[in-house]
This record gives sequence, structure tokens and C-alpha cells, in this order.
Amino acid sequence: EKPIFRNWGTNHPVPAHAGTDTIDNMIPACAPCNLWKKTFTVEQFREEIAKQVERVRIKSGGFRLAERFNQVEATNKPVVFWFEKCLVACITDNESAKSTRIEGDA
Repeated sequence: EKPIFRNWGTNHPVPAHAGTDTIDNMIPACAPCNLWKKTFTVEQFREEIAKQVERVRIKSGGFRLAERFNQVEATNKPVVFWFEKCLVACITDNESAKSTRIEGDA
């Protein structure tokens, strides 16, 4: 089994050229996302990913054919990055732990 963080790097939510190169401006990112993101902010990158289905639909007859035969399905699901899911889970776990301590102390 491959380690989850293999080929991961650090990305800057605010591009380093516009922001700072401090720990507050760093998030984990896989290599493909780090390369794709380039100088986009996180929100700009999210918008770029959301546009990809329509771009592929326009440029790829193979995609349109696969879509026609229900082999692929475009969705309008929100783009949520791994670090955002992890952050929500960490906050939820932290709040749960606080609640447990408070209830246990009563």
C-alpha cells in the first residue's frame, strides 16, 4: 500500500509571489494539483476545475460519445479540496473533544 503523502508537496493558498512564504500560507497538495494551480488562488483554482467538464465536452468527441452512452456523467458538485475536508474533520473532532471534556467535568 502506498503512503498517503507520497508525492505531496506544499502549496500556497495565496500565491507566493503575491502572498508570503510562511507556514500560515501553506497547505498540503498533491503534485498534479500543485502544478495545475500555478499562480491561482484557491478560489480561482476551484473555478478552473469546475470549468474542465465543459472544456472537455467541447473539445473531445470521445467524451461526448461516452456521455451519450452514460459512461461518464458530469455533475455540478462543489469542488472541495482534501485539505478542506481534513480541516473540517479536525475542527469537528476538536469540538467533539471539548464537548466531551465539558460534559465529563460536570
